[in-house]
Amino acid sequence: MSTGCETYQEKAKLLGEATFISKVEEDDDEGDKIVPDGYQLPLVLSSQLLLVTALVALVYAVEYDWLLLYGVFATVLILYVTSVWHWSRPRFSSLARKCDYIAVFSTLVYGSYLATTLPEEYVLVWFVGLAAVAVCFGINEYLYYLQVQKSVTGENNNDDNSWATTPISPERDFVYKRTVFVHLLCVHVLANSLALALIIGGEETRDG
Repeated sequence: MSTGCETYQEKAKLLGEATFISKVEEDDDEGDKIVPDGYQLPLVLSSQLLLVTALVALVYAVEYDWLLLYGVFATVLILYVTSVWHWSRPRFSSLARKCDYIAVFSTLVYGSYLATTLPEEYVLVWFVGLAAVAVCFGINEYLYYLQVQKSVTGENNNDDNSWATTPISPERDFVYKRTVFVHLLCVHVLANSLALALIIGGEETRDG
């Protein structure tokens, strides 16, 4: 009887270990997540603003024969695709993240060129607005990496600092939520507002 009992215990132990190993394998990309799954959904929704901007650019390009806006339509539409792709499953090492960075850079370069073809006040609004977006984005990112103790590439950074938060804690949860909210407001909303200001306001100056 004792032999059977011992065998049962051994099997239970092995089953428990197998379950644990399976769970670890399922969560193997846990450290690669920028924010926990589900937290990024507001950013997927706010990315739809890019589609609005792209469509407005296309309408104005066709309606007012403004050829430069076809470039805005193309670059912003690509950015829309990469943004939704990236934020649907945000991971440090993903191809989507790399493509999104390239699309953001391309859109900023083209938008800056468009701004230089407009009156000075639009150039000022665009570049001051971009500076504000860059400052908000930079501070938000810096605090995020400092508080979750990660590098830009997602590697763990266990250097002691007074800003660090403990994993699976209310403080860490707040960091994730704040990061998402600030990115949504300062990057998605403000940047799209700047682009629409160039398109709609710029067209009025062309008519004048």
